Amino acid sequence: MASKPFKRARDAESKHERRRSILDAALQLFQGGNLLPRVDDIALASKLAKGTVYLYFESREEIYLTLVEEHFTAQLQALEAYLAQTQRITADELSEWILAYQLEHPAFLPMACIVSSVLEQNVGSPAAARFKRMLAEKLVTCGRLLDQHLADLPKDEGYHLLMAIYSLLMGLWQNAHPPKALRDLLELLDLQALLLDFQAEARRSLLALCRGYTLSR
Repeated sequence: MASKPFKRARDAESKHERRRSILDAALQLFQGGNLLPRVDDIALASKLAKGTVYLYFESREEIYLTLVEEHFTAQLQALEAYLAQTQRITADELSEWILAYQLEHPAFLPMACIVSSVLEQNVGSPAAARFKRMLAEKLVTCGRLLDQHLADLPKDEGYHLLMAIYSLLMGLWQNAHPPKALRDLLELLDLQALLLDFQAEARRSLLALCRGYTLSR
């Protein structure tokens, strides 16, 4: 009888490690090509059988939605910690923090950009509902902290500012990273002006957005 709790704990740890190895392998493959790898490739990279992968995730889309969920959670928790350490921050400080985080975690935006068009279209309702619930809860929590800590922000605008920030970043990222064929065509036609420098444009746009929200409406 005494050995059963140990066995259950060991099994739970083993399951967690396998699940983690699947997610880590999927992230590494995605970063290598910004394409959505097949389950076969993820299984090979994680050194697991394809059938084992399906014991943990229903599809590759669920794997990547889980990764987006993890990245969103980590980023919003980091923002919560940053705000909790300060009394008041300016719009300029917030915009610089947001941009710095994106640059330090380059896998986030490429995956976030395919959530609505690809990932949520191919996962079951429980996974989609879990993701939406997490996102709403975290954005509301961080929004309330912004209401308290961002100087000159009108009442109850923190949540809306966060939504605007992520919408802006995803739009800029997609415009700055067109498919290779389109990029080659734009360069051939001497239309490089349509190719954005993500870091430069994000810095300018985030600053304008955050400053705009702190103006009286």
